Amino acid sequence: MDTLLLFIGGLGGWEVLLVVIFFLLGTGLWLYALIDVLRSRFRNDSDKIIWVLVVILLQFLGAIIYLAVGKNQKV
Repeated sequence: MDTLLLFIGGLGGWEVLLVVIFFLLGTGLWLYALIDVLRSRFRNDSDKIIWVLVVILLQFLGAIIYLAVGKNQKV
């Protein structure tokens, strides 16, 4: 266990736990936004393609933008 923590940069157990939690939350938010875009119907077919690209290319920031702006554009 000590060698693993040294490999990570000498982080303690709590720091590693926080990094893992933030990583999982970010990944979960990204997956939720991507699945929501793919399942939803939009006014234009091009809107769906644009939102898929935004969420995939900008990842966490794209997911936040979609959830703040894109959900209002659904039919």
